[in-house]
Amino acid sequence: MDVIMKGAYLVKKKEDGMTLIEVIISFSILLIIISVFPLTFGVLSKENIETIRHEERVLFFSQLQMDFRRSANYWTNPQQTVLFYDRPEDGATIQFELYEDKVRRRVNRTGHEVFLQNVKQFQVEVVGNGIKLTIIGIGDECYVRNIPHPDRNRGKWDD
Repeated sequence: MDVIMKGAYLVKKKEDGMTLIEVIISFSILLIIISVFPLTFGVLSKENIETIRHEERVLFFSQLQMDFRRSANYWTNPQQTVLFYDRPEDGATIQFELYEDKVRRRVNRTGHEVFLQNVKQFQVEVVGNGIKLTIIGIGDECYVRNIPHPDRNRGKWDD
């Protein structure tokens, strides 16, 4: 340690401070640690993507129920895997069917609106006062919903 005379005082010169290179190296190590931290959060909190999400399922059932109850006529195919109903406003035929791992909605056999994802099986059964939907997800979770119809008027399969 060096001693320097400054005016009437003795000043001790300390050499144990940090250089600019040490500060830059420390800062870059800190940035690397901070940038890796969110990646570990993503791995640790990964939710199961092979299930039907709750919000998506609730939205699907409510939209289908609202539209289905306004229909004039409804029916299924012989395998009970496709739901058809007529929309009285414009005479269009709406169909819900399983396509790959999605339940899609088609209007007049055209279009491709995805309503539900991660689905393994989609079953529609016409019951006394409406329909019974059974949906099995890729993760083998099963959801069953009865949707009543105010005016039950069942048609026939016409393919």
